[in-house]
Amino acid sequence: GNFSSVFRSERAGHALLFRLAYGFLMRSTYSLHTLYEQQRWELTPATAGYLSTYRTALGLSVDALLIGVLARYFSESSLLLVALAASAANAAFEGSHSTFMLYACINMPVSSMAGALTRTNLSSLFSKAIPTRDAGAALSVLDVLNAAVGMLAPIYGGVLLHRLGVSFQPYLSLVHYLLLLALARATLARRSADQKAKAE
Repeated sequence: GNFSSVFRSERAGHALLFRLAYGFLMRSTYSLHTLYEQQRWELTPATAGYLSTYRTALGLSVDALLIGVLARYFSESSLLLVALAASAANAAFEGSHSTFMLYACINMPVSSMAGALTRTNLSSLFSKAIPTRDAGAALSVLDVLNAAVGMLAPIYGGVLLHRLGVSFQPYLSLVHYLLLLALARATLARRSADQKAKAE
């Protein structure tokens, strides 16, 4: 049940590292997201509340209506790569304009859909990389490491955004999504090579 026994396989270790990298970079990127929205779009408390409700509704709609349908027609690997690429493009577009309606009608829906796809497929790929008998121990280890990531990520994100300015968040997101996309491609390529080797 310890770390070395649960993640003794290279495939499981890579899945864990990618999961932690995703959690760290996303939490650091969006550690000051509420402040970013308030400053960039000059939101009143009421508008900020409406925006939060809208974001939650988008997330629920994506989870309920899209995730299952897409999963039936496309592989987890393809959906993960497309979702990360869409997130990077969305971040670049968000940084390129200063129109609140574009943010609300395009950036937020794309962010909700791509984020939900990434999290769902990342969880699925992680669970498949872990032997069934080690699933409970693996999730326990993941919880502990995620808690550590949760403590460190806001410090990294806060320092960066303090130096660069909170308005720099979309560009920080873009850099982080591109890093994750490169890491995902490398991880999935290694996974595919391992599967081919076993088949032979």
